[in-house]
Amino acid sequence: MMTMMGGKLKDMQRNQNLGTWGEDQALAHLLSKGLVLLDRNFRVVVGEVDLIMDDKGTLVFVEVKTRRSLQYGSPEESITQTKKEKIYKAAIEYIERNQLDPCDWRMDVVAIECSIDNEVTRIDHYANIEYQAS
Repeated sequence: MMTMMGGKLKDMQRNQNLGTWGEDQALAHLLSKGLVLLDRNFRVVVGEVDLIMDDKGTLVFVEVKTRRSLQYGSPEESITQTKKEKIYKAAIEYIERNQLDPCDWRMDVVAIECSIDNEVTRIDHYANIEYQAS
């Protein structure tokens, strides 16, 4: 039993490390495009936003997805309507908490593929992803 738990813990730590590494790569990519970092890993009960950036006066809520393998699909494919809804709700809460209403804002995705050695093989930035609030 102990090895099973230890294996799962190692998998979780490896995924968290990959996620943090991916966020760092996405941040560097977005900074190179002129965006400015405002906040990172904003967590609330309804969801989480990986990066909150400013793009020339537009507030940008960024979801970062990183994959070493396409076994479970591309990074983009993991952004479900449910995930978009969580980002949307977290964005609304961030805007309300910081009294930024009204403001221009959008949701973006940065998709990253990398090798087993954490060499970026692809990084794509999708600005203003579609989401229909229910």
